[in-house]
Amino acid sequence: MKIISTFCLLLLIVTGCSSIPALAPPTPTLTCREAAVIFLEAIDDLATEWDDANSLAGNTPRIALGPVVSNMQELRRRADRLSPPDCAYFAKDYLVQYMDYTIEGYLNFMADEPANYKFDEADRLFEKYVEEMKSINSK
Repeated sequence: MKIISTFCLLLLIVTGCSSIPALAPPTPTLTCREAAVIFLEAIDDLATEWDDANSLAGNTPRIALGPVVSNMQELRRRADRLSPPDCAYFAKDYLVQYMDYTIEGYLNFMADEPANYKFDEADRLFEKYVEEMKSINSK
């Protein structure tokens, strides 16, 4: 009996001190879309609000644009505070730049300064944003 208990104790010590690592189950790799679910929901909500504000701004007389542009600036700040996963960084970046140029276009328009080049650049950045979003959703 003493030999069996000594053997069991020795066996416990040897297996506890073994240098063979325990095998861990493989960690599944998330797609960009899966990793960005929360970001995509937040950016979709913001984009909807932005579209409404941009449509309103486009149909508002120059003299009454102040409050509308102020709302657009707040939406832009909210977009900038989003924290996307690395794979969605450029989508956020293009969206914020697009918003910046759109706001600058309206500010130029309000000041009776040339604004078309700002809106043209905004359109170019929006196209890049759309391409990034398509890429994220296809991964």
